Amino acid sequence: MPKTMEDSSPPSTEALRAGVEAYFSQCEAEGVFPDWAGLKLFLGQFDDQTYEQWQEGDDERAAACREIFAMAAARRESWLIRKMTSDNKAVQGCLNALKQPQNGGYADRPRESGEIKVTINLAGVGGEEAFK
Repeated sequence: MPKTMEDSSPPSTEALRAGVEAYFSQCEAEGVFPDWAGLKLFLGQFDDQTYEQWQEGDDERAAACREIFAMAAARRESWLIRKMTSDNKAVQGCLNALKQPQNGGYADRPRESGEIKVTINLAGVGGEEAFK
């Protein structure tokens, strides 16, 4: 796959968007799932931290990068859902991929936060006098 970006410096948002679109077009032409690892290989940047750095900050460029990667994640999620609902043999594989954070982060059960909350209602138990 061609590398469209050579160094770790952030590309222009236009180049990044074009690279992501080219990757999705190639995957569609080949009939393969546009996975996150494949996108990294296609763009020529292999470290997740690089992509995280491109999205940090409140500036317009970081916001555009977040939007581009959010769109890519939504397209991967959509691909997996469409595949699993149209091909019974692919259901489990698609579900496993959907559980990955970069593809939707689906969960079979609600996630526990690890926080336990206890509420004590003292109304009608004697007020302050009961604790003396």
